Amino acid sequence: MFRLLGDEFPAFAAALEGEPVSGLRVNTLKLSAEAFEKIAPFPLGGRVPWCPAAFFLEGEERPGRHPYHLAGLYYLQDPSAMAAAEALAPQAGERVLDLAAAPGGKTTHLAALMQGGGLLVANEIKNSRLGHLVQNVERWGAGNIVITNETPERLADHFGAFFDRVLVDAPCSGEGMFRKDMGARRDWSPEMVAGCAARQTNILRVARKLVRPGGYLLYSTCTFAPEENEAVVNGLCHGFTDGNGLRSTDLVTESRMETDYGNGLGRGITDGNGLRSTDWVTDSRMGTDCGNGLGHGFTDGNGLRSTDWVTDSRMGTDFINGLGHGLTDENGFRNGFLHGRVDESGGREFEVVALPRMDGFMPGRPEWAGLHTKELEGAVRLFPHRIAGEGHFVCLLRRVSMDADAEKRGKTAGRPGRLNPPTRAQWADWEAFREAALTVEFPAERLRVRGERLYLVPEEMPDFGNLRLVHPGVWVGTFKTGRFEPAHPLALFLRPGGARRTLDLSPGDPALAAYLRGEPLTSAGEAGWLLVTVDGWPLGWGKRVGAVVKNHYPRGWMG
Repeated sequence: MFRLLGDEFPAFAAALEGEPVSGLRVNTLKLSAEAFEKIAPFPLGGRVPWCPAAFFLEGEERPGRHPYHLAGLYYLQDPSAMAAAEALAPQAGERVLDLAAAPGGKTTHLAALMQGGGLLVANEIKNSRLGHLVQNVERWGAGNIVITNETPERLADHFGAFFDRVLVDAPCSGEGMFRKDMGARRDWSPEMVAGCAARQTNILRVARKLVRPGGYLLYSTCTFAPEENEAVVNGLCHGFTDGNGLRSTDLVTESRMETDYGNGLGRGITDGNGLRSTDWVTDSRMGTDCGNGLGHGFTDGNGLRSTDWVTDSRMGTDFINGLGHGLTDENGFRNGFLHGRVDESGGREFEVVALPRMDGFMPGRPEWAGLHTKELEGAVRLFPHRIAGEGHFVCLLRRVSMDADAEKRGKTAGRPGRLNPPTRAQWADWEAFREAALTVEFPAERLRVRGERLYLVPEEMPDFGNLRLVHPGVWVGTFKTGRFEPAHPLALFLRPGGARRTLDLSPGDPALAAYLRGEPLTSAGEAGWLLVTVDGWPLGWGKRVGAVVKNHYPRGWMG
């Protein structure tokens, strides 16, 4: 960082020795930021400039232990991390995917921006991280989130170019965590950076397939390394390279070359001109020192061999490109086959969308990665010495080309697989509970059964086929023998006034502390299911029998 930041390095180093900055983002599905500011039980700092619903935190309070947090009124998050969802800016009614969603900060932010409408798929590949994601999503009380536990490859194979917006908050070396996590400092190494960059590149290779033409992909990390930021994005826009600077593609994944000039398709052995021969390129010839085409093809004025697949290639340097390298710009090789290939107008698969500059934001720095791609300056870098936050890299890209993946868009719409309408008996049990315990109704077409569980699925629920579904929506409750039992997520989905019977407690009431510990409460009144609330905000279920309220708060939620 000393080499990259230059005169700014002393301020950066000093910032890393300071105290971390914390933020609180209000759940605008439940109340406005202004309304929360009036009831906040602990000191709030100023508003986060790049996130209208968020505040900086002040003081030594523990807001994560307050009952308002358990009621889902806010999410605690590094302020710099809030820039990602704001930049992606999803709209109500859209199809959105959070590809690496745990622990759920960006997922809950996206849900709030979508106003609870449309479809938001929160995917997490690691089983060990699913618990935190599920709990945070359930606490948020959004009705449009589906949680999956899948690989990006299986999602892409099933959906294709289905989503309007995709967020890739990529696993990274975590340099932006150095100030608040000493473990991140100890774990860091140059090898870790290189390994993360390779993993991020592979994730983007697949993630791009999930974005519809005209849709958006948001790439973010919490690290400063240009190898994991500008270099990775450049690979998506201009074709990924291997160690030799050769742009690799889905079809050319292990290409190597022994000279600085041309390359063949696949691996193979080079001929006297440095051209690798392969099963597909068995008799290639070249008339210049500069490269090769596919198969036999004739060279054009630049020495580039034209083929059926590469019929209109041009080059701006002395180095030639064949299949998989498309058009070149002033910086050298342009984009690769299936990774930013060109159309007749010279367009690419993805282009960077310049993000607004806020005070303290640094533009993307392609030169730090040895690049001269000016469009990468449209990304933003957040540093702890420039803004009140820990650090982030955010880059928004738009898919501008059509390809075969786009043909799959919409094919997954229709009746959700493995989710069925309630049977007549189940519907009777549900309606009996709803009429006795709730004041709100639910659209019948959005109520689906999976196993013995009843879910409220999103407005636009596609068929997930054989993908691993953790929760296909809001878990409303479970059908028992002859009765229906409400689930905890239903309580947090409800808004004040949504239940016929409530037991309202104040944050400092000893009875509330007892409830959160799982103890029964004493409260006379009408028998049946009731909603335990804190200052009117739903917390969980209880069931009154006589003067005793049996506790149905889930174990482990306070820990």
